[in-house]
Amino acid sequence: MAGVPDLTWHGSLRLEGRAGRRRPDEGLRGWLPGLAALRTASLGSLVRDVTAGLTVAFITVPQAMGYALVAGLPPEVGLYTAIVTGLVASLLSPSPYLVHGPTNAIAIAVFSSLAHSGAAAVEERIGLAVLLSVLVGVIQTALGLFRAGDLTRFISRGVLLGFMLAAAVLIALTQVPHLLGNSRLIADRPGGWLLGSLLRSLNHAPHLPTVMVAAWSAATLVVLRWLKARLGWPIPELFLAMVVAAAVVWALDLADSGVAVVGTLPGSLPALRPPAWDWAAVERLAGSALAIALLGLLEALAIARSLALRQGETLDANRQCLSEGLANLVGGLFGCMPGSGSFTRSAVNYEAGARSQLAAALASAIVAAAVVWAAPLAQYVPLATLGVILIVAAWRMIDWPALVYHLRATPADAAIVLLTASTGLLISVEFAILAGTLLSVVCYVPRAARLYLTELVVAEEGVVRERREADPGCERILMFDLEGELFFGAAPALEEGLDAIDRRVGAATRVILLRLKRVRNADATCLELLHDWLARWRGRGLRVLLCGVRPDLAQALRRSGVTAVVGSEAVFRERPEAWSSTLEAVRYAYELLGEERCPHCPRRNGGSEAWYYVI
Repeated sequence: MAGVPDLTWHGSLRLEGRAGRRRPDEGLRGWLPGLAALRTASLGSLVRDVTAGLTVAFITVPQAMGYALVAGLPPEVGLYTAIVTGLVASLLSPSPYLVHGPTNAIAIAVFSSLAHSGAAAVEERIGLAVLLSVLVGVIQTALGLFRAGDLTRFISRGVLLGFMLAAAVLIALTQVPHLLGNSRLIADRPGGWLLGSLLRSLNHAPHLPTVMVAAWSAATLVVLRWLKARLGWPIPELFLAMVVAAAVVWALDLADSGVAVVGTLPGSLPALRPPAWDWAAVERLAGSALAIALLGLLEALAIARSLALRQGETLDANRQCLSEGLANLVGGLFGCMPGSGSFTRSAVNYEAGARSQLAAALASAIVAAAVVWAAPLAQYVPLATLGVILIVAAWRMIDWPALVYHLRATPADAAIVLLTASTGLLISVEFAILAGTLLSVVCYVPRAARLYLTELVVAEEGVVRERREADPGCERILMFDLEGELFFGAAPALEEGLDAIDRRVGAATRVILLRLKRVRNADATCLELLHDWLARWRGRGLRVLLCGVRPDLAQALRRSGVTAVVGSEAVFRERPEAWSSTLEAVRYAYELLGEERCPHCPRRNGGSEAWYYVI
């Protein structure tokens, strides 16, 4: 046709939206990102990783010991978990910022599992915890191999923002007793348990020396950060604040005055000791292992993905699943409890300037060195200083512009953020992700279930287009364009659309043309509705033509028997040439109609082959 540009598309582009999909890596970069980072590191990135590793190590020591106690295990089990699983995960994890080890949520889940097992002796609890770590590792590794990490793409950005907000607030609240010198009154647990401990802490008079140490630490951080911005130097303000505070505690002998410090550490490293395999114990722990495995993956993937988004990066979720599973599996062979990605330590790692997985690996190595050589020195690091650092890191981790944007964008986005955050504060952070994801699905499904039915006409200018109000309706051929997802949730909308077509059918109607080019993901429920509708009209002698049929839909129509109802000649499959299937269907409809046309038909007096049709 003269004057019409060539807009023919000779192929198709399939967008799968896989989480973290990227060009396949090779060698160390693909399977051992930590070692690959060492080979490609510059002096500047190494300095940042070293300072971040030192800072994370000092925070890891008290947290690891505390989380082991929460799980009902000796403190050294938490330290061993931070050393072994942290090191293995840092070598395998695709996230440059995620720090693996014992976490709050996992510790509580382990405590619940051990409590239900009936184990009373310490050695028995350790044996079950180690066996639990192996089971968790096996499950997570299997999920990674089966690419279950792709499911994390269904966790919306709003869920992650609500998760970060709740986690940041909880981190800050858990540190308030440390700032006031009432550390013994709080059990570092999420949700409602935290509120009671916090209120008990606030009801006690603050310890003045501890408050002064906290204030000194905060002032040190402010000054160091000002100098860093003023001079443009890479000053490790978090680490220096700890060093200065420890020096003050040592110089003034504040530990004897009641200032809480990290305390002494055990002086031995973890040794290879595989757990005793007891099938009866495995049966008792299987349910808990599955729950902890899923919880750990959800926690680690949410943290790693949120940090990746902050940097505009992607995350290979499946390799992250594998790294989590192998870390717990190896940890179980060295007497460790199950672990996961830590939001607190990952936030500190990110804020301290980490540039690669080397920071987390160095943190594990430094914890190991501290366990062996520097155990006496840890007694001077005040918990109040660690509390200040954690609060600052938590505040900086909240993406405030993105949070405000989601709260203002749509009511659904705001509801997802607020529900996730409030659930994390009132119940638990791990359940908050599940609640937010569930609300995301609830908000999405009604929108995905919408179908759009548009009536088409053959206009006088020879164009197949959407019918306008002024266009006369054709009495012989009815043409409609159907668009949307044909899954079970859209079944009521499909019934409504088919009923609308039925109401347009008159005594003079001979052909119905249904364009399905924009129909996607048809399932048995909607195919059955379409099958019955087509069979009903075929029984009444009215022909229905299906055009724009994609290959996957054509296969579904054939398998479900729809093609047999209308006849293979009435199914016009999509072709590479633009609109060719619709053209063929329209021309075939006019062939079926013959000379029986409406008085206002644009083809009544013209040569049919001279017409050109587009939509």
